Amino acid sequence: MFERVVNKTGIQLTKAAYQAVRISNAQGQRLAIQLAQANNDNNSADTIGLVVETINDNQEGYIYTVGEIDDINTTGSLQGETWVDGDVLYLSPTTAGRITNVKPVAPQHLVLIGYVVYSHANHGKIYVKTMNGWELGELHDVDTTGATNGQVLKYNGTIWTPSSDLDTGITSLNGLTALTQTFATGSSGTDFNISSSTSTHTFNLPTASATNRGLLSTSDWSTFNAKQDALTLTTTGTSGAATLVGSTLNIPQYSGTNIYNSDGTLTGNRIVSLSTYNLRFTTPNTGIVFRELAGAPSYFAIYGSNVATPSSGNYSFITNATGTETQINGVNNSYLNTSTNQGINVASHGIRFASDVVYFSDNSKDFGRSSAGTNRARYIYAGTGILVNTTTLAGYSLDVNGTGRFTGALNFTGGTGVAGSITYGGTYGLLLWGNTGSASDLTLTDRGGGLRVQIVNGGNILQTATLFNGNIGIETTSGNSRITKSATYGMQFWGNNSATNYSIQMYGDAGSNGLSIGNNGNVVVGGLNATNNASAVLQAESTTKGFLPPRMTTTQKNAIATPAAGLIVFDTTLAKLWVYRDWETDRKSTRLNSSHRL
Repeated sequence: MFERVVNKTGIQLTKAAYQAVRISNAQGQRLAIQLAQANNDNNSADTIGLVVETINDNQEGYIYTVGEIDDINTTGSLQGETWVDGDVLYLSPTTAGRITNVKPVAPQHLVLIGYVVYSHANHGKIYVKTMNGWELGELHDVDTTGATNGQVLKYNGTIWTPSSDLDTGITSLNGLTALTQTFATGSSGTDFNISSSTSTHTFNLPTASATNRGLLSTSDWSTFNAKQDALTLTTTGTSGAATLVGSTLNIPQYSGTNIYNSDGTLTGNRIVSLSTYNLRFTTPNTGIVFRELAGAPSYFAIYGSNVATPSSGNYSFITNATGTETQINGVNNSYLNTSTNQGINVASHGIRFASDVVYFSDNSKDFGRSSAGTNRARYIYAGTGILVNTTTLAGYSLDVNGTGRFTGALNFTGGTGVAGSITYGGTYGLLLWGNTGSASDLTLTDRGGGLRVQIVNGGNILQTATLFNGNIGIETTSGNSRITKSATYGMQFWGNNSATNYSIQMYGDAGSNGLSIGNNGNVVVGGLNATNNASAVLQAESTTKGFLPPRMTTTQKNAIATPAAGLIVFDTTLAKLWVYRDWETDRKSTRLNSSHRL
């Protein structure tokens, strides 16, 4: 079914866009239409159908209210969506005139437009059947007139109408009035309490403690459940061990001087005296002694045998009477001395810490990890030297096998130089002694291992650093083959004036071409094997290249300040080679042309 209508949208409507339209009013015995949109009741309630032909603004045309539209794009690409056969199509709540396969939800309005019959970019089909969704107030038995926020619908026997009567029982619970309220548990506070907030009532029962009245924890229950009943103290007997039977603790009243009162309590000072000892605890194999008697040595000792008096060799730890010496392992001279030397003295092993200094008190003793040769990785030989990571003693005061590191200054004084050593002398200062039997006497590298300076046997430098301050001697003959720095001339290269042809040569390639300076001071550019012509101060040698003078315009040539006679330039403006003739003020030059060939 289709209907002829008047376009009052203000834009051109087309079949390709198949816009959804609604009835706005009537004009000229035709229904007037506007673009429909599901954003409110006014824009959606009167949705009538889809456009099926081009209708200019204020012109008449046809729309489909029920029926199938074909030969249109139904893939959803026009709407930025993907449509497939059978998709339900709705009026879009976001774009006027557009349809969508996404179902609108409240507060958007639900208006069914139709169905995708065939999804195709050119020959697609849509079956149009517009159905508006119903609002609550549009139902025949519901009257929403005068409804306000918070009211409910209540049936009055005939229809449903707005009502404020909620028919509730409890209107407030512990001060909360929410329709739905919940209960929870917690442990805050110092006593049982109920905390109510928003819609939740929390029953708080804290864990019992010295300050909290509350729930007994599992660990506390285990402690209390295993607790000892109240004890009854008795003092029956004069010997034997104390006993605990049930809740009765019996401590015999031992013979001799008691350290406790008759009721088992201890008050004032108590002295236990057994033979010559103030206090002595012994077993068949060990003992602990506290002794302090007038006119006799006083000590505290832990020893490994049950003897009358701890002596050298039978105790593990002992302190002397004055508290100035503590002996260990029963060796009289192995002690912690807190008086004279203020340190540790292990005299029989040759080391003493005295006044914050480490030294050997017996220079006949060694100190290290082991005396075995294979374990002398870190060993100090008495009166000889120190070894690190080595097993041989080669007569050095310090012998290190591996990489060493120094923080701060490393000072050298005197010494006899041997291969691979560093010494200091009054004549030459710091000396590095190379190895004359290897490929090079001395080699210096950078941190990456790159070669920087290498001195081979005989004193020749194979590769040098990039900066030298002063002269570099290549040979021992004074004045030959050296580089110097002059305050007047800067860097100076001194050639070998005894060479056959050239004093200095610089190579530009594999050795065929470069720059040579002859013994007579002449310069040869090009072939390095060319004969030095004594009459030419500058000589160019080549069979494949020519001489190229400076090239410039006439203006640039004439701007040369005080040109020298014989100055040669090529004038690019005149395309001529020019030679300056003399010092004329008009700057005339001789032009070399066809009649002045060189």
